[in-house]
Amino acid sequence: MPDPQFATFTAGANAYDFSRFPYYSERYNVLGEPNASASTGVAAPGWPMSPRMYRVTLRSPDVPPIAPLGREHLMNTMALQQIFGGFGSIERVSGNEDGDPSGVLINRSQINGAIIDTAASSASNYSWFATLSPDPSGGNPFKQSIVVVRQRLAPVPQRSGDPLALNSSVYTVEVADENASSERVTWIDPGSAIGFNGGAGGDVLVYGSNAVSDDINTGEWVMLSRQRYDTSVAPNIPTGAAIHRWFRVLRVEEAERGTVDASYAGFPTGGSISVWRRWVTLAGSDWAFDDGVADQRDDTFCTIVTGAVSVIESEVELQ
Repeated sequence: MPDPQFATFTAGANAYDFSRFPYYSERYNVLGEPNASASTGVAAPGWPMSPRMYRVTLRSPDVPPIAPLGREHLMNTMALQQIFGGFGSIERVSGNEDGDPSGVLINRSQINGAIIDTAASSASNYSWFATLSPDPSGGNPFKQSIVVVRQRLAPVPQRSGDPLALNSSVYTVEVADENASSERVTWIDPGSAIGFNGGAGGDVLVYGSNAVSDDINTGEWVMLSRQRYDTSVAPNIPTGAAIHRWFRVLRVEEAERGTVDASYAGFPTGGSISVWRRWVTLAGSDWAFDDGVADQRDDTFCTIVTGAVSVIESEVELQ
């Protein structure tokens, strides 16, 4: 996913990995505490890997690097052209502030005769990022989703003197709000899904750790992600790339709190985990929530981005 606010940071002992979207290791047990060790306890490798995207960044040559950045994290020219021009581009996003809508999201400057686009000033109430997801059948085109976020929260906890990095050390929290909340990854009970056939969306039961915020706001957008598996062969094998799609939240019920253990859905918990769950009504495309694999490898995970108020989608071909 192209993200103008991204700077790389290799997470260490806990679950955070800021080179991924959402910013958690694939091995993170999404019902565990992200501030705990990612190699022990409820976040142990016994939890199947869940899908992530890789982040890349838009960086102007006049902006000095503030963190190590590898070549693999830079967007190519084709991706930039698709994001900033043409059908389904940022220029077509309607902002809620005065002036050119694209000005809410980008700054355009001229350096040595070259036009340079960079992320909008943090003084704006709006920022953006884009996700690119391959077609389930493989090859081109890709699904491009430009996500507009109002008052995007900074990734926390932060290291002193390095405001764009996530704390890699194991730490404790007293309340869930002390953990990172701008991006949260949760699990959807595949047996709970109602609808999602015929393009009308449906209802799902979303589970999250009590160590992270349970806020899900009506009118905002969430991303569903899943790795498909072929269950006709043994052992079951992945089928193509993971799929990611954005859905609009239409309704949210009050959060319920309790515990789950290995007896529920076969969770490799290593004990009981304190969780919250909420019924959520989503509007969006048809979706299959699992393929029938015995564990959670093929389940659907939900990424909640606080303040995601608009998503504009199109199909692009990358060369």
